[in-house]
Amino acid sequence: MMREYNKYLLCALVCVMAGCIKKEAMHTAPDSTAASLRSLMKSNFSFSMFYEVMMQTGTDSLLDNNAAGYTLMVPDNGAFARSGISRDSLRKIPAADLRRMVLYHILPGKTGSAAIPQAIGFSWNTLSNDRLFTSTTSADTNLYVNGITVIRKNIQAANGIIHALNNPLTVPAASVQDLLVQQGTYRCLIAGLKKFGLWDGLKTKKPVVIIAPTDEAFALHNWKADAVEQMDPAAFRKLVFGAYIISPAFFFLQDLKMAPVAGPFLQEESLYLVRNVVSVTEAEFKVVPTNYRDPEYSMRDIFFGKWFPVPFSRPGALAVNGIVHQVDQLPVIPDSTRIK
Repeated sequence: MMREYNKYLLCALVCVMAGCIKKEAMHTAPDSTAASLRSLMKSNFSFSMFYEVMMQTGTDSLLDNNAAGYTLMVPDNGAFARSGISRDSLRKIPAADLRRMVLYHILPGKTGSAAIPQAIGFSWNTLSNDRLFTSTTSADTNLYVNGITVIRKNIQAANGIIHALNNPLTVPAASVQDLLVQQGTYRCLIAGLKKFGLWDGLKTKKPVVIIAPTDEAFALHNWKADAVEQMDPAAFRKLVFGAYIISPAFFFLQDLKMAPVAGPFLQEESLYLVRNVVSVTEAEFKVVPTNYRDPEYSMRDIFFGKWFPVPFSRPGALAVNGIVHQVDQLPVIPDSTRIK
């Protein structure tokens, strides 16, 4: 186990060193021979849904600018379809929310992929005044925006540039606490975080990553929200729910393809280990108690030797103060944490 711990510690040091090597953001020079942003958006059918929403919200006037230009992160029609979003569902979004959503996809200035810093989680301010994050490195030249793959880079316009996205971006929630409530699939987790005094801090704590097992994951071990609400905190180790909060930490799943995240993370009597070397489709996490050599723990498989997967197709849900990663398995089974 100590050799494994040292391996992850070494990865963390490599990541920290690599994270220090980054270049500043630059803007791309305009190309006067290219078509305008409006011409590109209007003539490209694959962008028709986003263009319609721009016209609906009055933000299409940005496509006619003659100043420094704009960078558009545009989900194509297939991206909306993959997210289950139709034209009808877009029309039903309140006007103010829809406008903010559009503006969240637009950066001031013309920034091509070569001008984006080689860094994990580089922060940008959008026209909605919310932050988005890009990740790219020399080792992995793919470009990710909030963990979402850019499927086509550098579509040049005379007054801007377009990067096509594999999925639409979602405006960051006010907090990870709000994200958990909005999803409606984390009643057990929320009940446990409240019962063990961990809930209130999630409104402001940052940066924070929440590993969020669904109610279905708890149900596989015969736990429901009402049973969690009846738990006696004095009878369970705090890691039963404390292990789901990783802080300080901030990473999208796709970031793990490019570099190991800092870690292992020490959280509530446990270590969180993260690895990305096993599969091209998923990352893996594992929870190990800090006193795993104690006979009480060493006989419990759930704590030692069990990795649980998180697919890269779920990049993570973004909030102002962190990221929520949904998982379908329980990293820590409540019954295994009873104090004897």
